[in-house]
Amino acid sequence: MKPDKRHKELAFTLSQRGAKKRIADKTGLSVKTLYNLQSGTTEPTEGTLRLIAGALGLAEDYFLDSKADTKTPVQRRLVVEIDLPKDADLTERDLKRIRRAMLDAGRHIINVINDIDGDN
Repeated sequence: MKPDKRHKELAFTLSQRGAKKRIADKTGLSVKTLYNLQSGTTEPTEGTLRLIAGALGLAEDYFLDSKADTKTPVQRRLVVEIDLPKDADLTERDLKRIRRAMLDAGRHIINVINDIDGDN
C-alpha cells in the first residue's frame, strides 16, 4: 500500500526529537510500536492514528486518509470515558497506569470480538 500524505506526516512527526517518548507517555503506546509505525513496518489502525493525533493536540482525524476507499466495510467504534472525581488525588504516574489498563482492556475486548466473529 502506497503511503498517503497523512502517513508521511505521521512518519515525519514521529521522527522529531523526543516525539515518540512524549506520545508514548500520553497514549500508553510503546516506543517500539511508534518506531514500527514510523518505519512503515507496522500499519497503523484508525484507533492508533486517532490516539496519536489526540496526544499531539491535533484533530482526532488528522492522520486519517480523507480519500479512504468507501467500498471497505465501515468500522464501528466504541468509546469509553471515565469521569474522575475532581477531588481524586491522581498523579501523572497514576493516570498513565490507568491508561495502560484501559488499553489492555481494549485489546482483550478486541480478542473477544474476534473470537465471536470466528464462531459465526
